[in-house]
Amino acid sequence: MTQLSDRYAKALLDGRSDSEIKVILADLEKYNDVLNELPDFKQIICNPLISSVHLKSLMTQVAQTLKISVLVQKFIAVLIDNDRFSQLLSFIEDIKAYICKRQNMQVAIVYSASTLSQQEVDVLKQKLQQHMNSCITIVNKLDPSILSGFRIQCGALYVDGTLNKQIDQIKHSLKGFLYAN
Repeated sequence: MTQLSDRYAKALLDGRSDSEIKVILADLEKYNDVLNELPDFKQIICNPLISSVHLKSLMTQVAQTLKISVLVQKFIAVLIDNDRFSQLLSFIEDIKAYICKRQNMQVAIVYSASTLSQQEVDVLKQKLQQHMNSCITIVNKLDPSILSGFRIQCGALYVDGTLNKQIDQIKHSLKGFLYAN
């Protein structure tokens, strides 16, 4: 988390109740989903040629469609006013990390070749919660370089259960075998 995103997170979240924080997080997730699912839309709204007035108008329409809280709408307007809107996605990730830290939660980023099923997410979450002894939130990120399996990063824990890693281990052991003979 950068100092800048830390300041924005504190301004948005400090003094808020847990229920308010859940609403804020849900609203930010809605924006996150829209921007990730509609890359053309993301490219348009992050275009520096769009004036802040037009961008605010567009984001107000999006907020009304998504039923975003007034507080989060104001937060988006502040980002636009301060020429920080293009950093919205990274701010969302940093705000989630800030919330997790504040509520003794950890975020586990799971990199995989395809989207994990809800059952897979639930199993991973349960096992990580037992291992880490804290509440875990799973974030699934797609990585096209992964052939099969997944890689987990959660705090200091790093687990690589990908086929890529296994192939690398076999290559390494074969190299050692060939050079030994």
